[in-house]
Amino acid sequence: MQDIRLRAKYSGDFEVLCARCVDPVPQHIEGEFDLLFRPSGVDGEQGERSISEAETEIGYYEESGLVLGDVVREQVLLSLPGRTLCREDCKGLCPRCGQNLNQGSCDCEDRTVDPRWNALADLASRMKS
Repeated sequence: MQDIRLRAKYSGDFEVLCARCVDPVPQHIEGEFDLLFRPSGVDGEQGERSISEAETEIGYYEESGLVLGDVVREQVLLSLPGRTLCREDCKGLCPRCGQNLNQGSCDCEDRTVDPRWNALADLASRMKS
């Protein structure tokens, strides 16, 4: 077999967008990985079979080879946080005009809630009591 083992460490500074206001948030990421790649079709047994935990770390590559940039990019993206806030009390964006509410208020008027949602609002208040 022509297995390829890829072990690497990475670190870098990134800008991730705030989940509420979409402002860039600096993030420092560090990590390492140890992956095994096999030629496509080597483990191609017919039917279903169980795999060990170690086998979940095996990837496959085609005859044309393995694109290292894609592998590293995937590992870095997997290490980024799922949701980032610029600060804990971020106010986000106005849903009507898009104004960043951390930088100031907007002139949009508060709309009344659609009366069809009243039943759910009653349910939420009953659950709290």
